[in-house]
Amino acid sequence: MAGRQLPLCVRCTGTYLGVLAGLGSFWLRGRRRSTGFPPVSVLGALVVFWILFGLDGLNSYLTLLGAPHAYAPHHLLRVLTGCLNGVALSILIWPVFNFSLWKNSDSQAVVRNLRELGGIVAVAWIMALIAYTEPSFLLYPLAIISAFGVLLMLTLVNSMLVAIIMGQEATALNWRDAALPLVLGLALSMIEIGILDFVRFNLLPPLPF
Repeated sequence: MAGRQLPLCVRCTGTYLGVLAGLGSFWLRGRRRSTGFPPVSVLGALVVFWILFGLDGLNSYLTLLGAPHAYAPHHLLRVLTGCLNGVALSILIWPVFNFSLWKNSDSQAVVRNLRELGGIVAVAWIMALIAYTEPSFLLYPLAIISAFGVLLMLTLVNSMLVAIIMGQEATALNWRDAALPLVLGLALSMIEIGILDFVRFNLLPPLPF
């Protein structure tokens, strides 16, 4: 974008835009402590999302390896299927996070029906399409937002693990009570990212493409 390399590839940028669209929707709809999984119809749609994401990713890698593939890869497909993956991840991780953290959680489903799911996907795709046009003024905002999405998801998962290991699962009444697992989860996320960066830049050879 604007001749500069973003922190994430196109597919991962779409994924974390999808994650942020999902989490933002839960927050605005008052599902901030929801622990209920969506109905079967929505779960089925999420499976389709992951199949599309996986097939497009496989097709791209086959192309990079010079192997037979179904169609020519395209950045638009990468970012849109990435969004589907991110939305699906947010829908599954958010209720587990709430169940692991809060004492007074809410049993309602994070997504109640296909209509709500379609709204989240639409928001994610709109953000992705704006990014796809590569307007120069979005260079730094998109770089920060996408990197924040990675850190946010890792922190959610690590905070759950920390709460369980410390025997503090489902005990927090407010954000102050949840501060310790969240801070430790954030610290673990930074360490994990640092290790991945070290391995990538110091131990692995440059990719040939």
